[in-house]
Amino acid sequence: MKKYFTIIVTCICILSLVLNVVVINKYYKEKNAYDPVADWNDYSVRLRMTKQSDVFYEYSRYLKKIANNTASWDELYGFASAVRYFSNPEIVQGAINIKAGDNEEIRAVFDSILFAGFVVWQKFDEISAFEEEELLEIQQIYADLEYLLNSNNQEKSFTYYVQHDDFTSDESQKVQDEGIKRIKDLEW
Repeated sequence: MKKYFTIIVTCICILSLVLNVVVINKYYKEKNAYDPVADWNDYSVRLRMTKQSDVFYEYSRYLKKIANNTASWDELYGFASAVRYFSNPEIVQGAINIKAGDNEEIRAVFDSILFAGFVVWQKFDEISAFEEEELLEIQQIYADLEYLLNSNNQEKSFTYYVQHDDFTSDESQKVQDEGIKRIKDLEW
């Protein structure tokens, strides 16, 4: 009986030692895989794209309300003035540069998206002279841009591809092209 007890205890000790080594090895791999700087860059860019989506949503909402005569231009101007400061790319430009890497096209897409939030403040006088249908056209452009940046839309969202570092797949290229097309529609 004592012999079996010793064998069982020895087996349990060896099994415990092996499991401890496996768990410790897994812990060190996870610890070494964590890169707080890269994680912070990813988070900064993703958060910036989410906030830019919110900006486009608010522009779309204000322009629709103004076209329907339920909001004032002062309300839109105040928001556009705040976005003017928010849209400065210097805030997260370093993180965007790291995310885009050597890909100049992606960097241009990021810069265009950030600048699209600045357009309303820059051309406010021109926009305020537009007729209702022109306002609704611009409203639709901002609604489309919000949709393209909304991370809830998964594979139809630029933010989704930013999060997955996928800038070259066909689906990602399609979303980028659609975003660039809509941003160019803002240039008048």
